[in-house]
Amino acid sequence: MPKILISDSLSNIAKEVFENNNIDVDVITDLKPENLKDIINNYDGLVVRSATKVNKEIIEATNNLKIIGRAGAGVDNIDIETAKKKNIVVMNTPGGNTNATAEHTISLLLSLYRKIPEANDSTHKGLWEKKKYKGLELRGKKIGLIGFGNVAQRVAEIAKGFDMEVFVFSKSFESRKENYPDIKSLNLEEMLSISDIISFHCKPPKNNKPIIITTDHLRLLVHFSK
Repeated sequence: MPKILISDSLSNIAKEVFENNNIDVDVITDLKPENLKDIINNYDGLVVRSATKVNKEIIEATNNLKIIGRAGAGVDNIDIETAKKKNIVVMNTPGGNTNATAEHTISLLLSLYRKIPEANDSTHKGLWEKKKYKGLELRGKKIGLIGFGNVAQRVAEIAKGFDMEVFVFSKSFESRKENYPDIKSLNLEEMLSISDIISFHCKPPKNNKPIIITTDHLRLLVHFSK
């Protein structure tokens, strides 16, 4: 019987799915890298979220592992190159948390624009500072999305529901822009110069250089923060 290790916190449904398909499952979370390295050879599969770092040393410590599943979109915490060399399949679930992440993004925007954390704290202190925490509306604001993957697409849909203007800075958007006639593609300088909100939905550059790099970029960001 195949044996799977779930090393990060997941819904019990995940364990049930495996067991219903005659797969043995161990759930051991908060493992230190050296502890995971010691036991990884006992398993055919490993399921992680973002906490477990499946590095080169861990992958090289096993001859039995056949698959690594990431319960989420990003696989930055998995050494894909080493896994490939050992013929270990790496899988992710890019659409699994799309809506939840997009809704969380909009929730954060609402929280910031309406000053909800500060107002909540003030109210619990027995104050009633209505003018101080008046806040702003999202309607009519301009949001710039850097990257246009699944999450950014959903953020754009929700933002349109708030009557916001949506701009995109993404190389991949050009091949799909006919599907989004109400979204405008801009270069980074244009986006920073006109957007009220900038939301990042992209991976870091492979050369590890920052996306916001020029003094003009920094000047614009300081302007928006005021």
